Amino acid sequence: RVGLSYVSVDGAKNNLASEVGSQDLDAVRQATSRTWTDRLNQIRVSGGTLDQRRTFATALYHAQLQPYVWDDADGAYTGFDMRTHHVRPGHHHYATYSGWDIYRSEVQLIGLLHPEIGSDIVQSLYENAQQVGDVWDRWSHQNTFTGVMNGDPYHSIIASLYAFGARDYDAKTVLAAMVKGAKRIGTDQATGYEERPGNADYLKLGYVPNDPSTTLEYNTADFGIAQLAQRLGDSATHQEFMHR
Repeated sequence: RVGLSYVSVDGAKNNLASEVGSQDLDAVRQATSRTWTDRLNQIRVSGGTLDQRRTFATALYHAQLQPYVWDDADGAYTGFDMRTHHVRPGHHHYATYSGWDIYRSEVQLIGLLHPEIGSDIVQSLYENAQQVGDVWDRWSHQNTFTGVMNGDPYHSIIASLYAFGARDYDAKTVLAAMVKGAKRIGTDQATGYEERPGNADYLKLGYVPNDPSTTLEYNTADFGIAQLAQRLGDSATHQEFMHR
């Protein structure tokens, strides 16, 4: 039996007692099997071959492995500011976001199947950014920046989750933080991280010179911000970012 915590040794002990306790291996295995059976049975497919249906179920399983729960059983978690925070009762803080890879399809699936998890994901992304001054990463590993890949994908992730029904958070506050991040030019002094390399040219010219890929990624992120703003009735922000 193993207890894990990214907060403290006491947290690991409490997680072990709360989540495993005196259960034996078979009990844990059966409970895990029931949980995944319920998840995978949310979508029913027919036709095709057994191998094709098995591939579908495997992909559905893989799509729900990350982001994963980051907080302890008592709701404590270590934030991007390296301090201990607590989630709201009944909610979770999620970590590890392959941002560039998942904004096109996985988050829409999560929002459709599990809007409560999607809402917690948005809240988690916002808290991560807010703890370091509304700076948004691209591919966060646990509670640290990596800056992997280009673009600014978290804005697309949040806009998509909201569109697909994940809305249990203060969306206007989240939108304001997104706008702040999308307008920042240069390296953030506190974190040493640059959310949008080339943003000065992008805002001045409408594109990043010699970098069509990043230009398209920024367009996609700004479109997400615009769509969320429109859904929230913020016409000024909608028009500004659609113009971008």
